[in-house]
Amino acid sequence: MIKVWGSGILKGLAITLKHLFEWDITEQYPEERPNLYPRFRGRLILNPEKCIVCGMCVKTCPNNVLSFTQARLKEGKKKVLTSYTIDHQYCMFCNLCVEACPTGGLYFSHDFEWAAFNREDIKFVYEPDLSHLELASDDAEAGEKGIRASKEDKNEKLINATIIAIRKNPAKALGKILNDESEALKLAEMIGEDENKLRKMAELIVIDKEKAAKVARAFLVKGQKKEEG
Repeated sequence: MIKVWGSGILKGLAITLKHLFEWDITEQYPEERPNLYPRFRGRLILNPEKCIVCGMCVKTCPNNVLSFTQARLKEGKKKVLTSYTIDHQYCMFCNLCVEACPTGGLYFSHDFEWAAFNREDIKFVYEPDLSHLELASDDAEAGEKGIRASKEDKNEKLINATIIAIRKNPAKALGKILNDESEALKLAEMIGEDENKLRKMAELIVIDKEKAAKVARAFLVKGQKKEEG
């Protein structure tokens, strides 16, 4: 087979010329708005009018993103929503809450421009206007306590499961907050002997992974200084 010198360059130029006359696909954001797909998951939105206070969304959420309070009407047994909180900083857009909602009250919008300097600024709290309704005050307080208790029970189960995971497979369990496997094993050795430290670390991993990572790093630095001293 005869080799023609420069054939590779010619092929490359041919591909370049082919793409030269195609339509531009680059979007000049933010001047040009992106063309998002219909099923794009942006901000999680609640339609309070559709909420029946069943709690299915809270039970299915793996990251404790959702919480709400409820009250009963003075006449009858119907429950109404008094407040609904969506803490977007922990949302992983898994869509489980949307699928679990029996009335279609939750959905993802196409809103993706909601960066903020403070974490609290991306927490959304819905407080429906209930001024036209007569609520049973005792039941409202009981409802709030019930939701709070159920969330605490859920957290307690997650904390206990995390403690067991740290003891069985520290590299995997602590790998959520430490990238280095050797550091994860060293941290497990440091906190494994102290039940209080172990539980505190498990609580932080469940509630706030960023804070857990900072505390873990502080433990390692302190342990290193102790060894050097």
